[in-house]
Amino acid sequence: MGKWDETWTVQLTVSEGTNSTTVAVVYEWEERVGKPMMRDRFLARLVGSSWVDNDAVMIMSLVGGNPPSAILTGNFKKCRVARLKKVKTPECFECT
Repeated sequence: MGKWDETWTVQLTVSEGTNSTTVAVVYEWEERVGKPMMRDRFLARLVGSSWVDNDAVMIMSLVGGNPPSAILTGNFKKCRVARLKKVKTPECFECT
């Protein structure tokens, strides 16, 4: 969970994909601050050390640290960046 440009809430729920180099992603985001979140689903593939959606619109790069975090880059009409932190949920398959 994080915020695009420190403003709009964004959340990714990641689960196992169709093989070892893909993950299934539920992408939720705010179009307007304080309004209900929008939702989309997609498969992301591993490219180097980053997870990339099929159109390379969103790229999630893992960052070290304790706890680990990630940087999400959205290559939209205006590029957006969010620092994500892991939130434990019952359906999370790799939560520690």
